[in-house]
Amino acid sequence: MAYFLYKKVVPKAEDAMRITERGQVIIPKPIRERYGLYPGTEVQFVERGHCLIIEKGQVQDPWRRYRGFLKLRKRADEVVRNLRQSSP
Repeated sequence: MAYFLYKKVVPKAEDAMRITERGQVIIPKPIRERYGLYPGTEVQFVERGHCLIIEKGQVQDPWRRYRGFLKLRKRADEVVRNLRQSSP
């Protein structure tokens, strides 16, 4: 999800942030809360013309790449039932 700023806004002194030596910048808390930017949120930086846009990363299911990995001829509940019956 991308957020674009279309009108020119004159920043207030308290909105100005500096980039640290390590390339970090603090996003003000009201902005983080408004856009759901919490610790661990992945973001992407996109250049468009003379603008730098921060896009919130897409949430992906961590198990998505494993779906369909095991090719079973039976339903999962049948396989589990058979395994439970065969164990001592």
